[in-house]
Amino acid sequence: MIKSFLIAAMVLCFSTAANAQKSPDEFLIALMEQARELPTDNNSCTEDLLTLVRNNFDIEIMGRFILGRYWRKATYKQQEEFLDIFEKSTTKRFAPMLKDIPPDSFNITKIESQVNDILIYSTFQSNNNTVKIKWRLRRNVHHQDVVDYPKWPEYKIIDIVAGGISLALTLRAEYNTIIAYQGIEGLISELQKKLEKNDS
Repeated sequence: MIKSFLIAAMVLCFSTAANAQKSPDEFLIALMEQARELPTDNNSCTEDLLTLVRNNFDIEIMGRFILGRYWRKATYKQQEEFLDIFEKSTTKRFAPMLKDIPPDSFNITKIESQVNDILIYSTFQSNNNTVKIKWRLRRNVHHQDVVDYPKWPEYKIIDIVAGGISLALTLRAEYNTIIAYQGIEGLISELQKKLEKNDS
């Protein structure tokens, strides 16, 4: 009897949370609405902005892909330091951009579902020009846990393609070049310097 009750309670919890989850396009629109509601200071990484990025971008998946083979060569400490500084760099790069996308001209034109990812094609108007952005979303692994289900979004952003240029591929080429000459520690140091320079 007790076992049946617990199973029924878990199923009800799972079902209720599932109904509350957003579709991929709703997730993206909600993200931009959250960004616009936050005060964006281009000279600092506030905790609210970091939380916004942490909850909606999969920093670890992005970081692993961008470092490529160097991720496996890095020590655990280096991996943690890189992900920390990369998260802050991503916040400074994208929080203002999300806030500046005009909601009245933002349109989702197509959604493609792949094995693990979902591609969302969108456009918006900026200075009388049509800007095209493709968002790559990946299903959030934490979303599968019944206990954490209501706390985690079903999707997280792992790449943004603007003007045909992939952020992840661009950073991979840039970061790998730095690592080739200066090592992982050199990359972390360079990213820290850029962040401190922008914060000054």
